[in-house]
Amino acid sequence: MLIANYKDFCYYEGATVRCLWKVQDFEPETVEKLAAQLGVTQLAAQCLYNRGCKTPETAKSFLEPFLRNLGNPFDIPQMDRAVERLIQARQHQEPVTIFGDYDVDGITATALLVDFFNCLGWNCMGSFLPLRMEDGYGLSDEGVDHCMAQYPGTRILLAVDCGSTSAKSIQRLQNQGVDVIVLDHHQIDETEKPSPVALVNPRNISLSELADPKRKQEILDLQNLCSAGLAFKLAHALLKQGRELNAPWGSAFDLKSVLDLVAMGTIADLVKLQGENRIFVSNGLKCISQTQRPGLQELVRISQRKSVTVYDVSFYLAPRLNAAGRLEDAQVALKLLTTKDRAVALQLALQLDQVNQARKGLQNRIAEEVIERVRRNFNPEEDYVIVEGNFEWHLGVIGIAAAQVTKQFHRPVIILGGNGQNWRGSCRSIEGFDMASALRECEDLLLSHGGHSMAAGVEVELNKLEAFRRKINEVARRSLENKELRRTLLLDAMVHLKDMRAEIVKELFRLAPFGMGNSPLLFGAKGVRQVRPARRFGQMQRHLKLFMRQEDEPTIEGVIWNCEDELPANCLLDIVFEPTLDCFNDQDIVRLRIQDWRVSEET
Repeated sequence: MLIANYKDFCYYEGATVRCLWKVQDFEPETVEKLAAQLGVTQLAAQCLYNRGCKTPETAKSFLEPFLRNLGNPFDIPQMDRAVERLIQARQHQEPVTIFGDYDVDGITATALLVDFFNCLGWNCMGSFLPLRMEDGYGLSDEGVDHCMAQYPGTRILLAVDCGSTSAKSIQRLQNQGVDVIVLDHHQIDETEKPSPVALVNPRNISLSELADPKRKQEILDLQNLCSAGLAFKLAHALLKQGRELNAPWGSAFDLKSVLDLVAMGTIADLVKLQGENRIFVSNGLKCISQTQRPGLQELVRISQRKSVTVYDVSFYLAPRLNAAGRLEDAQVALKLLTTKDRAVALQLALQLDQVNQARKGLQNRIAEEVIERVRRNFNPEEDYVIVEGNFEWHLGVIGIAAAQVTKQFHRPVIILGGNGQNWRGSCRSIEGFDMASALRECEDLLLSHGGHSMAAGVEVELNKLEAFRRKINEVARRSLENKELRRTLLLDAMVHLKDMRAEIVKELFRLAPFGMGNSPLLFGAKGVRQVRPARRFGQMQRHLKLFMRQEDEPTIEGVIWNCEDELPANCLLDIVFEPTLDCFNDQDIVRLRIQDWRVSEET
């Protein structure tokens, strides 16, 4: 059916959104050469080409994400200043406090640095994670006051995953005799740029001033790092400098031991899994599976995971860690990652699991209410950005609800709740719309804002919400084209199902880990027939298992998750799918995770 007021928005057939399918362009000659030079199938070479690996050198680097390929940490702007001040602090045993953030990136980065400083003899007083409801977003005045009250005598405050838009709070601290070091990856407020002792942020440099193309590309790659990755870089830089100073502690810490934390933060923060992030995640996932952290072991166990993948971190581990900061206190998650006591770890993991269940209920109720509002009031000519608010919506879960609504409608979404005086909101975006930049264009209507292109936070005065809605939609209409508001599935190739043999899929999985910036393998196949009736399964019977074949070839299984439609049984289908590989009775079985379908023109 076509929902009338969704014209030019999304085409619905039954309950399923129909997406645009587009096979990525490629050069056949280049792909053939790449396959021959690398000794891989043409399908694997085409998938590498689609991910920007067009030479044997770039492809080999992509397929071999080794730790030795990590760059010099001192390539990051002002890293040298931070290292100098922190080494001076260690020499004089000056008290250092870590001020983190309440999301997974902030928590894992803080845990990494707590481990590092405590192991190597810094006078680390402790760590502070703000309370979402009381302290607001980032390095706020309220958060700073609570932190200083908890850790009086702090000489250095290391702000992690925050601080790039906090000029006033930083200046206030420094006026009180506290040196501030910012370790952050968010966009910097250039109108009122902070002036800490060191602003260690890959964005703290003007790309237009870089004449060397190689250096420019290095900085662009570094700008993909999240704060957990930057925490690793800071630790690496300190160890590197320690060795140059012949300090005993320069060789007293194994950086591989914290790769589990870096991988968690990198995956959870939805940064691109390219360059160094790919190295971190590829190596860090192995560390999670072998982790010696009791808390992480219990988290994996209670999530019922086996071998941990990007998917497992994204949908099972990270949400449980995030739940603490959303509904209660993120310190629970931090304690889980840093405790050495298995009994404590089990108790904390159970607590996080319970909080996560409560989070799901709240989030789903808000998302459903927003979706109903949009369906009732949506104007496709005006509403390029969905902006909805309710003073009673829980501030801790509106960000995840916004992500759900974005996925449903493929539009930028801002959901706001109330903090007693003003609107506070979470923003989620789509490719092609830089949310942080758009908020800067609206800052005359905002009390505060911060974040990056795909996700941000915002605070709006009570009487300015409608003006804000109008203005951000004006910004969006200037920068987004209508075609970008319909979800497009970019296919790696059209294939025949007979090509999805276990040995070929194994080779394709050398391109893993998949995630942001390295999208999962996605293929199309035409003229697929169901050989027996589809079967529903799952607690709510929401999922659909299919048994398919092309022509007279062997049957292959497929699954559609959360499928509301009943697929037509007596006609040929075209499908878009991700291949998956399961092991059953020591045999590798290929199954298809179907993302979209339509009745074939061959029917």
